[in-house]
Parts: sequence; C-alpha cells; structure tokens
Amino acid sequence: MNNYKTIFFVVAVLLIFPLPQIAVDLYLPSLPSMVMYFKTTNSYSLLTLNVYILSLGIAQLIYGPCSDRFGRRPPLLVGIAIFFIGSVGCVLSGSIGQLITFRIIQGLGMGCGLVIASAILGESFTGKKLAKMTAWSSAIFSLSVLLAPLLGGYFQSISGWRTNFIFITVSSVFVFLTTIFFIPETNSNKSFIMDIKKIISNYASIIHNLKFISYVICSLFGYSLGITFNVVGPFLLQNVLHVSVVHTGIMLFFTGLAYLGGTLTNNKILNFISVNAAILLGIIIMLISAILLFCVGLIGWFTSFSVMLFTCLSIFGVGFIFPNCFAKGLEIFPEKLGASSAIISSVGLIGVALVGGIVSHITTYNATLLGIFFIFEAMGCLASYLLMQFSCKQSAN
Repeated sequence: MNNYKTIFFVVAVLLIFPLPQIAVDLYLPSLPSMVMYFKTTNSYSLLTLNVYILSLGIAQLIYGPCSDRFGRRPPLLVGIAIFFIGSVGCVLSGSIGQLITFRIIQGLGMGCGLVIASAILGESFTGKKLAKMTAWSSAIFSLSVLLAPLLGGYFQSISGWRTNFIFITVSSVFVFLTTIFFIPETNSNKSFIMDIKKIISNYASIIHNLKFISYVICSLFGYSLGITFNVVGPFLLQNVLHVSVVHTGIMLFFTGLAYLGGTLTNNKILNFISVNAAILLGIIIMLISAILLFCVGLIGWFTSFSVMLFTCLSIFGVGFIFPNCFAKGLEIFPEKLGASSAIISSVGLIGVALVGGIVSHITTYNATLLGIFFIFEAMGCLASYLLMQFSCKQSAN
C-alpha cells in the first residue's frame, strides 16, 4: 500500500470511530426539551440513550465473528446501512416509543463500527504503532465527544431535536461512501464455515484469560464515568443550575476537550513510559479529581464551574485509560482480533448501559452524589489495574 493509499485508508478507518459516539453525544443537550416535546419523563428520555448503548454492545458480539467469517468489509457495510435506516426512523419518529425503537435499530447497525474498525487496525499495525493508532482513534473519537454536544446545543436552540438526527443520517452516508472507496479487505484468514461451537469456544477462551478481562473491566469503569455525566449532566446543568441549552452544549464541549487532551497527552508520554504505567497515571488523576468533586459538594461549593472543573479533570484521566486498555487487550489474542475486539467493546458498552440505567433513575442532582459515582468508578479502575498486575506476574511465573 503506497503512502497515498495509506493516508486515505487510515483516515477512512478513523472516521468510523466517532460515528457510534456522535449518536450518543449530539442530542444530549436536547434531552430535557425532548421530555417536554414527547410529554414523557426523564427516565424515558434517557432510555433512548441506554437502549442504543445496550443494543450497540450486544450487536458487537455478532459482528465480531461475522467479520472473521466473511471479512471486514461486508459486515461493516451492512451495519452502516442498518444504522442509516435507524437514523431515518429517528428523524421521522412521532412518539417516544418510536424513537426508542429506532434507537435500538441504530445500535444494532452501528455495532459493526468499533469492533470491525479496531480489528482492521489490529491487522494493519502492531506493537507501539498499534497503541499509537488506537490513541489516534481515541483522539478522533474524542473530537466527536468534543464537538457533538456543542453542535447539538445549537441545533436544538435553532431548529429542535430532529436536526440532530438529520446530521447523524448524513454522517452515516458519508462514512458508508468512504468505506466503499478507501478501505480494502484486511482479513486474509477468513473462515469459510460459520462454526457456532467454534465461536462460543473462542469467546470462552478469551473470557477465561484473567489479564484480558482486567483490561476490559478497567476500560469499562473508565468509560462509565463519561456516560454517568452524560446522563446526569444535561438535567443537572439545565434544571438545577439553570444553564441554557446552548451553554449546556458548550460545557459538554469542555468534557470532550478534556478527553481529547487526555488522549493526546497519553500519546506523547507513551514515548517515555510503558502502557501500563500510563493506565495507572490516568487512574490516579481520575481518583483524585473524583474525591475533590465529592469534597466541594460537602462544603457547599455547588456551581456549574466546580462541577465542570472536577468532571473535566476526571475525564482527562480517562483519556489515559480507555485507549491503552483497548490496545493491550487486542495484543493478547492477535489470532482472534474480531472476537477479542468484540468482547472489549461489547462488555464495556453493556456494562455502561447498565450504569446509565441505574443513574437515570436518580432524581436528585448534586456535586456530592456525582462525586460518589465518580469515586466508585475510579476505584473500579484501580481494582482492575491491581488484577492486571497480578495476572502479569502469574503469566511471568
């Protein structure tokens, strides 16, 4: 592959990563307004978020082995097409029930994105190059986290929530076309028989690897912190702290900026420290920031500035955790990239959907309670890191 083709290939693959997250973040500032539009409750409004994440996670367990069987391109293109259908349905939804249904279809389609794009990177790069490419994919991913709520806030203020889903629909068409033209087939070891027993056996062998599971759990807790704020943030900012929808989008923009800063800083420090050391550094930042958020809640400093300051610091730490855990997890099973990347993404997203479902039933929003959730998630990362170190010692012996 010459340089010209390589550049377009890398760009096309990296463009896949933000699409699943755009479908999460773009309409976050619209959530309180959607409650009034559909005459529903906060919980049903947030269900549109949680069912998407849940179906996204479950679908990846299907796309992983399918991409091993049929190659990376066919399932990827089919998945994006299904996502497009779900996106059009969201635009045309006339009730909260219809919107929830089409959000499930969106998730079932976009389940192809993270798992297959990650497998493509894993087949095209190795070692620190793979870690750096994963960091770049996280940086691009974080740009969506950065810009989507900001754009969504303006869409909501100008023309309402449907415009967000129109934007998502157009984005899916663009990614579909770049996939067709610039991403070749990278799976040279396709199986020609869909062996269900073998698929189950592959998943079982991967799940029983303690080192692999420790990386999965660590990434799960890190990602959960961001989703916790996505669920709580719009209602806390608009309904409790009386921040406008446009300013809510701007504040969510700063959480994306924090994650981007974390991933870019992580990419730089990987030149000087090991991947596991970078993960530990992220956990320390995440834990200290969560404790500080809890403390400012206790002393009564409950303002939009204090909430955003310590939330952004916590999310900055997540930027060290998620991409490195993903990269290290992929390295453990190079011969089972489709299945292993599916499990990393799927378990993480299913866990995050459950966390989001629990958090969405909270009716009291304050800094102390948010700090408690953040501390719990940081401690989950720390516990999984200790498990990670134990498994490494066991492997060495």
